[in-house]
Amino acid sequence: MEGITKHVQTEVDENLYNMLRIIALRKRMSLKEVMREALKRYVELESEKLEDDIKKDPIWKIIGKGKLDPHASQDETWGLVEWPE
Repeated sequence: MEGITKHVQTEVDENLYNMLRIIALRKRMSLKEVMREALKRYVELESEKLEDDIKKDPIWKIIGKGKLDPHASQDETWGLVEWPE
């Protein structure tokens, strides 16, 4: 594992725990290794879905459609938010 590691602790029901132990025994791995592998695979799957969702986000269709004043960033009030009193 690269970089800084973090400890994660959670509860699982007895059926899930038993299945994880069986997998660990069958693969001759520790329960920790099986859990890490399962989490890694889950994150890989979810990452793919997240990337697809991001690509489908309608915001990408409007980027580049508007026009900006080339001198706007030189204006002292540019980017200031007016808060209601």
